[in-house]
Amino acid sequence: MRAVVITVSDSVSRGDATDLSGPTAVSLLTQAGVSVDKTVVVADDRSVISRTIVEFAEQGFDLVITTGGTGL
Repeated sequence: MRAVVITVSDSVSRGDATDLSGPTAVSLLTQAGVSVDKTVVVADDRSVISRTIVEFAEQGFDLVITTGGTGL
């Protein structure tokens, strides 16, 4: 199974904060035997989030996880 983790956060996308939840999600998925092939951070904008999810689904990822930047 191939997965992607998308962190949705304005402050993390601007570089004003550290992504805490993305790495946690990657760790949990990896422990469960899931291959996390990509991680990205996007701003908290509905159209950007939607477009990003669709792009990864079209690329054939089996699992697309979204999370906020400050906590899982």
